[in-house]
Amino acid sequence: MRYLVTMELNDINSSPDPREMATFIENVVLPSLSQLAGWEKEGKVKGGVLGGRRGQAFMIDVDSHEALGDLLRQLPIWSSCDIDVVPIESFQHRVEAGKQMAQRMKQS
Repeated sequence: MRYLVTMELNDINSSPDPREMATFIENVVLPSLSQLAGWEKEGKVKGGVLGGRRGQAFMIDVDSHEALGDLLRQLPIWSSCDIDVVPIESFQHRVEAGKQMAQRMKQS
């Protein structure tokens, strides 16, 4: 199953204290980005950081919804983000479904 995942930092971790923010970046943000970079190198994900925003987006192929949840929870940043997950159909599947739909419509 293929998914489009977007993760954006929520405001819970917007500390006005630069030292606290630096600690958060070092202990949460950078390890999460490193994990995603490793998954990209392994071919598990393809994506990147959202330009000008505090988040990332990527496509991921996994065996189940549960497997996706398990992977996302491995990211230190997981509990600090608003996460949007969209299931993705393959182009080929949609071509086949479109052909079948067109055939049914012609028969009506």
